[in-house]
Amino acid sequence: METLNPRFYSRIKSSFGNIRIANLGRPVEIFTSDDDPFDDHPSEIRHWGETYHVNCPFCHLYSKSGRPDTKQRLYICHKWGEYIGTSRAWYLIKCHNEDCFHRDRANKSKLIKEIFSLAKPPKISGVLNPELYGRLKLIFRNVKISNPGKHIEISASIDPNPPEVSFTSTESPSTPTQVSLPLSIPVTDLPDDHPAQQFLLARGVDRAKQVCYDIRYSNTRDPTYPSVHESIIFPIYMNKQLVSWQARSLNPYKNKYFICPGTKKSNILYGWDLVLDSDYCVLVEGVFDVIRLWPHIPALGLLGHSVSPTQAKLLTRFKTVLFYPDSDVSDEEVDRYVDLLRKYNINAFGIRNFLTEDPADMSENLIYKAKRVVERIFKNGSEKLLTVEDVRKFVD
Repeated sequence: METLNPRFYSRIKSSFGNIRIANLGRPVEIFTSDDDPFDDHPSEIRHWGETYHVNCPFCHLYSKSGRPDTKQRLYICHKWGEYIGTSRAWYLIKCHNEDCFHRDRANKSKLIKEIFSLAKPPKISGVLNPELYGRLKLIFRNVKISNPGKHIEISASIDPNPPEVSFTSTESPSTPTQVSLPLSIPVTDLPDDHPAQQFLLARGVDRAKQVCYDIRYSNTRDPTYPSVHESIIFPIYMNKQLVSWQARSLNPYKNKYFICPGTKKSNILYGWDLVLDSDYCVLVEGVFDVIRLWPHIPALGLLGHSVSPTQAKLLTRFKTVLFYPDSDVSDEEVDRYVDLLRKYNINAFGIRNFLTEDPADMSENLIYKAKRVVERIFKNGSEKLLTVEDVRKFVD
């Protein structure tokens, strides 16, 4: 089957090499108030449609480790190729690692040059890595070479009398750093007309859910975490211990989400303590997905859409696990993570987004239908991946 935009796909292929296609042949579904699909702020993207997943060339500039993206976390919608070289429709591109295009707008023009430049990478004799040099030349133009053709020299020496290391703390060096919340108050202390309350209530997070998930609001600037000021704080507890937290900014000029520094998302599951009495759980992506389904459906949040071996081991306590990601995750990815869960002897299934709804956007009526689907799967089992037709069959 041919891609929806073969020329655009060919350019991405030549620029990035390794590329993965999600939802091949499916057009993007965009709904706007003025029927302009290229408005800067669309009212709703119902489904990303055919999307190209590539390694982001900018993530290493912002990650603390400095490591490049190797998990193809830059998603490019096929529709973006119809607006080549413009500043509009950038919502059709998303880096799911570091949100690189909001951190530095210059990355937008660099990406355009990388994909749509007609020039081929220049061939320079004496350069040890011509391919890397060519890509840098296309993106930055002016590239200065130091010591051309000379290999790096690394020398190391071992001190025969290393200095003694002493620990002034009473904790052992292997003890993890204690996690603390930013300066904040319970969000239930805020009146209904407060922007944080209005935001939560509009997303179906009523005051009962705010209490159960201990949701907070940063009303005082914390010198340790100044960037989360005036943000909603979601503490993450596991076995009654605070292991991390995630902040959701209400400022449109800031990054939406900020997670506690030092957090290993692959080791935690949001909502853990509230589902321990259940025999099954539904695995979703974000905090709002979890909260939206509770208390009708026991859900856990990955804070992403990938499942790690550590998380799989934690999930072995449940008899059945359903993986229910957002609509931009391909069937191939769902299959891969379901296979991982089954390697740990978990009765795991994947369930696709039915009626085009992501978990956080489901209506109350649809949640009740989803509950029936989940309970029937738990009792009767199913194939590895449920389609829309399968789900409707369960509901009907």
